[in-house]
Amino acid sequence: VHYDCLYGRLADNISRKVFTNLMQFRLIPDLQFVEEVYDGLNHQYFDPAIVSCDENEVFVDCGGFTGDTTEDFIRQYGNYKKIYVYEPSGDNIEPCWKNLVKYRDIIVKKCGVGEKNGRMAMDASRSSSSFVNAAPGQEAVGIISLDEDIREKVTFIKMDIEGFEIPAIIGAKEHIKNDSPKLAVCTYHIISDMWEIPRLIDAINPEYRFYIRHYCRTQNWETVLYAVPPGRKKGNGKTGGRKSRPKRVVAMPSHEQGWTNVELVKDCGLIPYILYKNHGCDVSMVGPYSGPYPYYEKYVKG
Repeated sequence: VHYDCLYGRLADNISRKVFTNLMQFRLIPDLQFVEEVYDGLNHQYFDPAIVSCDENEVFVDCGGFTGDTTEDFIRQYGNYKKIYVYEPSGDNIEPCWKNLVKYRDIIVKKCGVGEKNGRMAMDASRSSSSFVNAAPGQEAVGIISLDEDIREKVTFIKMDIEGFEIPAIIGAKEHIKNDSPKLAVCTYHIISDMWEIPRLIDAINPEYRFYIRHYCRTQNWETVLYAVPPGRKKGNGKTGGRKSRPKRVVAMPSHEQGWTNVELVKDCGLIPYILYKNHGCDVSMVGPYSGPYPYYEKYVKG
């Protein structure tokens, strides 16, 4: 139900294709599914067909690493008003400062972002990922809420913070509600983030449109949810709106002999049937013929 709701909220056909392929990859880890939707043309977080920026931009980089994402932002969009960068890793913060010191109006802070201000034990010594770790001897790092830390209006928030995206969104709920910033949030760290993150954003501010893009061709990593408020999407407005044709569902057997008659009334047959009957899906069960199938006419016709 949650995934179905998200699919219905996606704003363009590309997003629906990306979503469908990533779900297929989780079921059958065939690299073809991620290769088909891999975006190797655009910078991660900054798809120009979705996100446009101007000289009034206040950009917030949560998970700043070595400043690489902020530099990508500057190279792509040029002028801006101000940038905030948050990075908890002691190994990453020094190169981050060094790489960004040559730019104007950038505030770099050695801390993570979360629901409220505080401190948390964290393994912050890895290259591109820092994560919560309560083991003895781990570094205690500062955690801030964006609502408490940033007092001006923000226009664009990027989050790649290793599964801490939901607490960080809660900690930025006033900015999201009142400022309607563009959001580029990673949704691959925790399986349920794919639908929980857009549902949370929608609960805070129901005006957003959602897009999904994928930036890794070998895994279901580097998946980004773009949340764009009305009037903020660049382009000609042709987003490939959802048409009235039914969704297509294909069930495939995990064994060589194909479906048997009795499986039509087990979960593997009843779930596709319910999707057809209750949700109007165009459903097929594909595989070698192992009939006859008297239960088809009797119980699951259609």
